[in-house]
Amino acid sequence: MLDFEADRMLNSFIAKKDLDSEMTVVRNEFESGENSPQRVLYERMMSTAYLAHAYHRSVIGFRSDIEGVPIERLQAFYKNYYQPDNAVLTVAGKFDESKALDWIVQTFGKAAKPDRQLIKLYTREPVQDGEREVTLRRVGDTQVVGAMYHVPDGAHADFAALNILASILGDTPSGRLYKALVETKKAASVNTAVSYTHLDVYKRQAERGLSSFDVRNAFNASFSYDIPTVTTTHKLTRAVLGGWSLGGIFSAHSGNPLTVTFTQDLADGSTASSRPDITGQPIWINQAGAFGGRVLNPAAFDATFAINGSGRLQGNEPRGYVSGPGFSEFEFSVKRNIKITDRVGLHYSAEFFNFLNHANYAPPVLDFGSIYNNTFIPGYNFGAIQNTLSATAAGGGFFGVGGSRSVQMALKLQF
Repeated sequence: MLDFEADRMLNSFIAKKDLDSEMTVVRNEFESGENSPQRVLYERMMSTAYLAHAYHRSVIGFRSDIEGVPIERLQAFYKNYYQPDNAVLTVAGKFDESKALDWIVQTFGKAAKPDRQLIKLYTREPVQDGEREVTLRRVGDTQVVGAMYHVPDGAHADFAALNILASILGDTPSGRLYKALVETKKAASVNTAVSYTHLDVYKRQAERGLSSFDVRNAFNASFSYDIPTVTTTHKLTRAVLGGWSLGGIFSAHSGNPLTVTFTQDLADGSTASSRPDITGQPIWINQAGAFGGRVLNPAAFDATFAINGSGRLQGNEPRGYVSGPGFSEFEFSVKRNIKITDRVGLHYSAEFFNFLNHANYAPPVLDFGSIYNNTFIPGYNFGAIQNTLSATAAGGGFFGVGGSRSVQMALKLQF
């Protein structure tokens, strides 16, 4: 994998034929956006609100860019920016650090330091010196009105107040704009938002954590055994006992990293993303009668910071702090080839999924609770495991990973 990544960083062949085939794909994406009145208006507003900043230009560009960009321009961009001094290599998982560093040196270390110098960005958006307006007229009868304002960055002391202001104005159904426009039938809907990051700028270290697919321990084993041919002159015995084979697969791994969150985002009340503080108490506790025999410990998390006026929008719980339920399963199979003639035969197989009928549990409820009127309301069933893994899978997990024991048999005619 490191060889592959190092090679494509410097040696990718940006071919004209690839540009020709992919151009139509990108153009279809562009046209999809052009069919959305709200999206087109938003792009026009951004290009008017910003004169010098890169926000002035949409990410996908213009139709003429997509259809007319010369291959030489793309190749020059690739050679200028796809260089080791302009990239960050991230290695995740359980690995030997010294070996990994040696492999990186052996692969990426071959790349010579480029002799070109990247131009440092020096353009700054000038202070806005008056109102700006944009009018969009197209075929159709969709009527949309928007207003946009420059706001401070996420680290500014006023940013939290701006998020509250956006909720006061645009909340449904209690927002002031909603009551003034929607309830009076002057508008069909209103939306307000302040662009921001969920990162707590005062606790950046909390953003470091395990990814959701970082499974630290995994074990897989399989076997296949052909039962020896029965040595007997009795034809019926040979026909019944001969040609059988057995097989099995055992899989086990530790749980996926999980993150406990509040019901709402503490910045604007939208989707869950804010995390509580951690207390150092045990994360899991055994509980008699609980599904799976254990639950998340509510005492391991704390919401005090969210109701004591601390101003923080994020607790200190790292991402992936909770290790979810582990998994183990054994699959077993029996197969046999039955010869009828030299050219015709039958193949019989019986496959036993989750042969031992071992229960594998789904992740617990991760909704820690919500903040309402400066009061913490615990989440309903927080920490409880409510389903087996099979119940959360498509189709109920039947004949799938994590399902209850099931048998699948097949008979195939071969000729």
